[in-house]
Amino acid sequence: MRLTENAIQKLQSRGDLSSFMPILKVDSGGNSPEFGYTARLSDGSSSLDAVISNQDGLEIEPGDLVLLKRYNFFPTSSGQAKLMISEIEKIGGSTPSDPHNPNEPTLKFTPIHSLRPYQKGWTIKAKVSQRTHIIHWEKDSGYHFVATLQDEEGDTIRGVFFERSARKFNFLEQNKTYAFSNGNVILEREEFATPRNQFQIIFEDDSNICEIENEPETIYITELKEIENTPRNELINICALVKKCGEVSEKNTKTGKLHLIQNISLIDQALKEYDLCIWNSEIEKFRMKPFDVIVATKLKISDFHGKLNLSTTRNLSEVYINKLELEQVEILKKWGAENENLIRDRVNKIRIPIESPKKKMEASTETIFTPIAQLNPFMVVWAIKARVFKKYVVQYFNENPGKFLAFHLIDAEGTKISGICFNKIADKFDFIREDAVYSIKGGSVRHERPEYKFFESNYKIQLNDISEVKELDDDGSIQKYQFEFVSISQLELLNENEIIDICGIIVEVFPPFEIQLKNGNSIVKRYVKIADETLNCIEIALWEEEANNASIVKGNAIAVKSARLNNYNHLSLTTERSRSRVLYSIDHPRINELKKWYQSQNISGAELYNLTVQKEPVFSTLSEIRSKSSSLLSENFKIYGYIGAIHHYNDISTIAYRACCSQYCRRKVKTQNEETKQFYCGFCKKSFENCNFLYNFQAEIVDSTGSLRVKIFDEVGAIIFGKSANELIDLIEHYENSFLFSMTSPLNIEYEMTLTARGSKTTGEVSYVLQSIKPVKPKEIAELYLKEIYDYLSPD
Repeated sequence: MRLTENAIQKLQSRGDLSSFMPILKVDSGGNSPEFGYTARLSDGSSSLDAVISNQDGLEIEPGDLVLLKRYNFFPTSSGQAKLMISEIEKIGGSTPSDPHNPNEPTLKFTPIHSLRPYQKGWTIKAKVSQRTHIIHWEKDSGYHFVATLQDEEGDTIRGVFFERSARKFNFLEQNKTYAFSNGNVILEREEFATPRNQFQIIFEDDSNICEIENEPETIYITELKEIENTPRNELINICALVKKCGEVSEKNTKTGKLHLIQNISLIDQALKEYDLCIWNSEIEKFRMKPFDVIVATKLKISDFHGKLNLSTTRNLSEVYINKLELEQVEILKKWGAENENLIRDRVNKIRIPIESPKKKMEASTETIFTPIAQLNPFMVVWAIKARVFKKYVVQYFNENPGKFLAFHLIDAEGTKISGICFNKIADKFDFIREDAVYSIKGGSVRHERPEYKFFESNYKIQLNDISEVKELDDDGSIQKYQFEFVSISQLELLNENEIIDICGIIVEVFPPFEIQLKNGNSIVKRYVKIADETLNCIEIALWEEEANNASIVKGNAIAVKSARLNNYNHLSLTTERSRSRVLYSIDHPRINELKKWYQSQNISGAELYNLTVQKEPVFSTLSEIRSKSSSLLSENFKIYGYIGAIHHYNDISTIAYRACCSQYCRRKVKTQNEETKQFYCGFCKKSFENCNFLYNFQAEIVDSTGSLRVKIFDEVGAIIFGKSANELIDLIEHYENSFLFSMTSPLNIEYEMTLTARGSKTTGEVSYVLQSIKPVKPKEIAELYLKEIYDYLSPD
């Protein structure tokens, strides 16, 4: 067996190694109980140091030839890169030479905050700031452990190790530094995500981890006088003299768990004083006494009852006592000895606490309001002045007894944000009403989930038990109604699903009716037809409480904020519970104009052009329809007229399906009992002795230019076969010849058809549905062709 020529050089250049499996010789090396073999490998002309992971039953000695299957490069403490081999195969072979190659490749580390899903080729250098023991699952035989990794920039990310990787990398020790690579970066669970990092790493069996020697850490000290102006989201390091050690006490948290707590009073040369809060096992770990000088790292700043305090961060903070090798410690120790009497006198005096921004705001007679656009999750104290422009009724959860109240706010700058509160807090603030102006203090600013995001702001406000909401006089600084109205005549120029503001006069009111939702509940819906001075009219759908509003009267003016434009077969508008607002006869210049127009005109329905009508299809050949498919991905919907024939059905065995017998349900049912032939609908949660058959199949349609696959549903299928799906299935069971005749008679006969084409941005494909079908009338077709010829020959 020959060695791979120039294998070391190619490894060091790290080009495309996906199919490169070199054969090398083990020159020297010994066994390590944790990592496996540390060896020097040679290709006959060059050599390279490597670490070989343990493999069951694998024993390698100097002189053996090996085939490298899985490997990666990891850095050493000197900045060089060492080859880490996770899978290797021992083979026979000859003996190569052993030249030494000192020029090992260097490696750049990726910062944790820049890691992204699907990113390849990254390596991070991080300290294990915290790790769990191996956790065995209760419902399964699996197990895992979790490690918190922190890089030199202070960013952290969770690393999760399952089963084989947990067994392989169980050597990880807390407070040691390692190089990590070849893990799967995925989205973090919501409760562990931070604004700085919203991902976690899943380490697999083929991941690589190599220990790096810890380098001395540089500690940047924040002076006590600078703490008041330090952002609350930053972790700080301080150097201070211990003035007094408080008694260890017990404290119960909201969850009922008991904790030990000790407050340490600190002071420095500027006579600034702060309390440092130490918890549980850290009390024994960081035992100190008065006049000790401490250096504490990674402390949090908290605002408790108007007083700024410091506290340790679990498994991150370290407290060094009398670390005299630091210059700041030596200076402070000397100052404490020279001013011992002064410091002792201050112990017995009442200390004036350093006021937090919250305390200062409460002491101020005039509230300073923060613009909504400046809110962020790290603000400890804030107050906003905003108008409630939308309030929802209290909603109840389906799976638990909880409830919530939601509302939308807008400030003087026009910035909008969602507000929410839960359970008892929802009862407390249920007095909030639409159009009123409030000052809102306290609560938490949280990231809004994308699926619930309605405005440009990435945040929402969650009120809690310390929040204050007070109604203010409406001084007009916040505009009451903010609309960007679109006239009804402009709707034909807009895209489907566009969100618009619309207003008009109600010219027709339709009765309300109930529709069935997917969750089994019913909801009230109503259509009203509105018109404006362009003499165009359109239907708009109203839902729930809006559908039964007493102001829905013919001749009344209506304004809708954030209506959605539908364009399925015809133009229409609909309100959305999450964002729309419906107002009647409000005092607004545009509404006043419409009222004057309506009162001065004698409008009848015959004079209005109704946009809510079936669109005339655009007649095209199949080749023309296919050629326009790419534009449908942006237009999303189009109707085509077509003259051709049905060539064949794709699968005759699935031409119809068993459907639920309920009036509003067309879902598939399952056979519940083969003996009694009972059917069960999982949506309605009901059993039936019988079921309905409904058409749902695909067919190939053709004309002289090509073919196209279309979907056909129940109503059109009944027209094609001249009978319902129930009748057709009955023919299969009792009259096979009649069934075959019914299936073949519609084929290869010319029809006039209407197709709808809908594009999907997700799949990049266009689907076609046969909406209507009727026999060709030669006279109508001739007139259609003559019109097209006339339009073509007529001058522009």
